[in-house]
Amino acid sequence: LYESYGREAGWDLPKLFWRLLTAFCAWGVIIILLFTSPFEGQEPFFFLVVGAAMSGVMMWPYTALVLVMNTTRLPEHLQPGWGRVLGMWWATGFYGYFSVLLIGTSLTNFGLAAFETAPSILGSGAGGYALWAMYLTAQAYTVSKS
Repeated sequence: LYESYGREAGWDLPKLFWRLLTAFCAWGVIIILLFTSPFEGQEPFFFLVVGAAMSGVMMWPYTALVLVMNTTRLPEHLQPGWGRVLGMWWATGFYGYFSVLLIGTSLTNFGLAAFETAPSILGSGAGGYALWAMYLTAQAYTVSKS
């Protein structure tokens, strides 16, 4: 956004950085305040596990975006080689697969049985099939663009 619009509009990059950093920190505080009260009495390890699971879910789009951006926007001599591209394809598939399982299990635990996901894909609920379809579409897009 900064490169395509902000530089020409006269945005100050250090101010933008500090505002975004402040907003992200405030968002983290809000999340902690709003979502820890239902879990009072839980061991600290519980929050570590939840944070790790959320980080894995965030790594899925991150690896896909890094791969697509690096193979489409960088000059050819700076683009990653095929070994790294294959590694990023694998990482995107890995994080995406387990993210779909985690999201489907979480939605099922919240009472939405239609989102049940099976590790073998077959045997999932209707919503689970929709999650798997989104995963496969995102993976196919990532592979085709890189």
